[in-house]
Amino acid sequence: MLNQIHKSISIIKKSINFFGSKNIAVSFNGGNDNTVVFSLIYYYIKKNVIRDMPIFVYFKTKYHFHQIEEYMNFIVSTYNLNFMCYECDNLKDGLIQFKKDYPHINCIFMGNRRTDPYSNKLNHFSSTTNEWPYYVRVNPILNWSYKQVWNYIFIHDIKVCVLYKLGYTSLGSIKDTSRNPYLSYQNKYGMTIYKPAWYLKNEENERAGRKEIIIRINRKKYDKK
Repeated sequence: MLNQIHKSISIIKKSINFFGSKNIAVSFNGGNDNTVVFSLIYYYIKKNVIRDMPIFVYFKTKYHFHQIEEYMNFIVSTYNLNFMCYECDNLKDGLIQFKKDYPHINCIFMGNRRTDPYSNKLNHFSSTTNEWPYYVRVNPILNWSYKQVWNYIFIHDIKVCVLYKLGYTSLGSIKDTSRNPYLSYQNKYGMTIYKPAWYLKNEENERAGRKEIIIRINRKKYDKK
C-alpha cells in the first residue's frame, strides 16, 4: 500500500513540476477513485506549500445523482477548492468546451484504474486520442486495486458519497446505475438488504451494478436454464 502511495505521489510531483499547478485540471466526479486522487493531490500541494491549487472540474450530465452533487459541494466548500462545473451531454462535449475556456490547460488528472473499461492499455501519462481535445491524461492510481482504494479512504478517514454506503460500487448516471447485486442479502424479515461498497469480495464484480453488466449477468443466468 505504501509503495502505491509513494508511486502516485511521485507521478503528481512530476506532473506539477513539468506543467505547473496553474496549468493542471483534475476531473472530479465524486467517485471513490476520484476522491483518492483529490486527496493525494491536495496532500502534496499543502505539504509542499504550493500556492496555486489546480482547477477541479465536474462534467455534469442530465441524469446525475443528486447525492453526488451534494457530496462534491461538501468537498469543495470544506477544502475551498478551485471548482468548475460544466453541464454537458457527455464527457467529450464537456472537455471540448473546457478546452475553449481554458486553452492553456493541457494536463488533466483522472481517477482511472487498470480494471476500468478501456483502461487496461493506459499508462500513467497518456495523451487523448485524435478525436478528443488534446490533454495529457495523468492516472496516478492506475495500478491500485479496488481494495487498496477503500483501504486508503479508511486509513485517512475520508468522507465518501453516501451512495457507497447503500450498496453502489460504481457510479454512473441514474439511468445506468443500480446497487451491486453481489452485495445483496436477505434479512430475517425476507427483505433485500445491501452491504456497503467496501464489503465487495471480488473486485471483478465492481461494475456489476452498471446497466450493461447487469444485462450480461442476466444473460448468463438465462443460458444456464
